[in-house]
Amino acid sequence: LRNGDEAAGVTAKQETLFWWQNVPDGKLRQLVEAVIAQNADLESAEASVRVAQANAAVARSFFFPLITGGFDASRQKISQETSSALSNNATIYSLHTAALNISYSPDLFGGTRRAYESAQSLARAQGFQRDALALTLASNTAVAAVQDASLQQQIAVTRNMVQIQSQ
Repeated sequence: LRNGDEAAGVTAKQETLFWWQNVPDGKLRQLVEAVIAQNADLESAEASVRVAQANAAVARSFFFPLITGGFDASRQKISQETSSALSNNATIYSLHTAALNISYSPDLFGGTRRAYESAQSLARAQGFQRDALALTLASNTAVAAVQDASLQQQIAVTRNMVQIQSQ
């Protein structure tokens, strides 16, 4: 989980996104950070953000010319029984072929730009989903910790009352 990740579209403030870091209770802060660090769903969400960012980068590449090249080399031997097609009567010859292709598709009707904008929006949406998951994990962990502390306190009070009544 990264704060300020503009490529993923994270625009929430750090105080909102990482609210548990401002909690004075160190145990709760450590518990929430441990849950966030070890959650497989959050790791999967982070991977989804990276995939969406890569897809946006691929969509952006269609604005630029495509350049491909190749090289092929071959060597052949002509049988000595047949006459050589070469002027120097050589029986072995090499053939080297190089190719360079450049192509460009202009975005006349805006389809490429819309596809790129769509890919960027999907990357931002994945970032927001990742952040929502992190906030949900943090808040559920805090609620569970508060409920646990409340139950522990109720148990202690009940034991104290039983002890007082048994005297």
